[in-house]
Amino acid sequence: TSKRYKQEIAEDVVNIISRGMGCYGKTAIFYAITQCRDDVVLFLISNGADLLIVNNKGQTPSSLAVNKLKESTCQVIFQTEESQLKAGKVYVNYRKSHSDHKRYGDLDPRFIEPDDVNFDNDVQDDIHYYRKVLTLEEGKEKMKIFQEKPYLKFGIPILCLPRSVRVTTPVWRR
Repeated sequence: TSKRYKQEIAEDVVNIISRGMGCYGKTAIFYAITQCRDDVVLFLISNGADLLIVNNKGQTPSSLAVNKLKESTCQVIFQTEESQLKAGKVYVNYRKSHSDHKRYGDLDPRFIEPDDVNFDNDVQDDIHYYRKVLTLEEGKEKMKIFQEKPYLKFGIPILCLPRSVRVTTPVWRR
């Protein structure tokens, strides 16, 4: 077998889509991130993991990573996501096609629609705070916001949204 063939097989395996109830759209990288396995995440990325997936909950690898992985691993995820977009790939949004209409955390605000059950005050507040942080100089007020909401420091400057809103807690896992 050729090296190229082995790479194609690896990409197929790492990008298998879960179709189970409550986990539709997840791939191996989603499971590795939720288990805080930086090593496995980096392995999957090096083997062609697709990061342009929104699961049925409205989460992406980027939105899950900011609350589960080391900052250095998050940066690899963000850079890989950007590279995949620049290469012409597009997001597959299973929240749109297979939503269970439940509330979740670690959401990617780029894919929350105003009529979504998740688009309520706490998410709107997180987006408001993030936009406020963008206008602030370094100082106490900015530091206070980051202490209260540390996940807001990972930004997407192009869209002016944080990478993740509403940290997952057991309340959101119902």
